[in-house]
Amino acid sequence: MSDGSTESKTNFVKVMDADVMAVATGVSHSVLLKQDGTAWGAGRNHVGQFGSAARKVDRHNFVQLASHVISVATGRLHTVLLKAGGKVLAAGYNHYGQLGDNSNDDRTIYRTSIESGAIAVSAGDYYT
Repeated sequence: MSDGSTESKTNFVKVMDADVMAVATGVSHSVLLKQDGTAWGAGRNHVGQFGSAARKVDRHNFVQLASHVISVATGRLHTVLLKAGGKVLAAGYNHYGQLGDNSNDDRTIYRTSIESGAIAVSAGDYYT
């Protein structure tokens, strides 16, 4: 639930006291982008979606994933971050090559997909 509990809720629950400017959701994880350029994640992390090397460690509260981020996107089981300068980082499920790192290996640490020049990121179930 991202409020520290694992119970289902029938009403909206405040999960962060901050200036959140973007939200991206996968099938079982969420990523928030705050106005200060930090990205935060919560939910299931069973294939490394949070890029923290802590695979299979689910997060019931939001944890900081990265700084200097200007956009976030999530696919079904992966996370994509656009950093200042146009660098694109990705982590998580990669069976179809959706992380853009020329492999099909899941990544639990953010890998660079594009070194510079990107201006936006978008992701879907199994693509970026």
